[in-house]
Amino acid sequence: MGHVKYYVNGVDFATYGVFVSASDGLLGAPAMKSAYTQDWNNYHGAIPYAVKRYYKPRTIRLQCFIHAATRPQFVESVQTFMRVWNANRASGQSRTDRLLVDVTPATAEPNKRVLAYEVSMDAAADISKRWHEGRNVGTFSLTLTEHEPCKRILCHNIADPTSVALFSLTTSKLLNIYWGDGKADFDVSGTVTKSHTYDAAGVYYIIICGCIDEIGAFSILSNVRTTTKWNRLP
Repeated sequence: MGHVKYYVNGVDFATYGVFVSASDGLLGAPAMKSAYTQDWNNYHGAIPYAVKRYYKPRTIRLQCFIHAATRPQFVESVQTFMRVWNANRASGQSRTDRLLVDVTPATAEPNKRVLAYEVSMDAAADISKRWHEGRNVGTFSLTLTEHEPCKRILCHNIADPTSVALFSLTTSKLLNIYWGDGKADFDVSGTVTKSHTYDAAGVYYIIICGCIDEIGAFSILSNVRTTTKWNRLP
């Protein structure tokens, strides 16, 4: 299957000379939000009143190392990689960065298994580096926040950019849709049909975030180019 590959906004970490040695928080469920409880003095314990619980944001930590041929190249590689996570974004674009983890890099669609996250880097990533002649390697921990951890992921695989991703859904709660090309639709609710045309051919992973389990109806209306990759995560 090959080594797991990590991408930020569609670019392989390795392009920046960055590699991931370990990860934490990619799988499993985030912590739950606190439920309201009634704590009576003359009762043991406490009585929970929440009928349904909801997730807190997910925290992802990637243990990384970065290397370059020369010291100036090392400094430039570090700065370039860190700037990726702090780009200014125009209206109608995602407010976050796309982290894509390809666990089956040697497999082609539709059998490829990927994990996709809309994240922001909210914590400092200090480089641990000892300067040695001819050896320019540093390690750091990349801490990312996925603010909307509950999601459905679709795959839109197109050879022709005029192919449209098209689906309908019904929900009483607000959803956010990240189309996988840096663009997004926010605060989607009601009974709606959503469509998106891409500027270039390729494979795009569409993330629908929010109370996925409370969607009343969902239907993919475009051709076989759009499929469901994960019905719900986590």
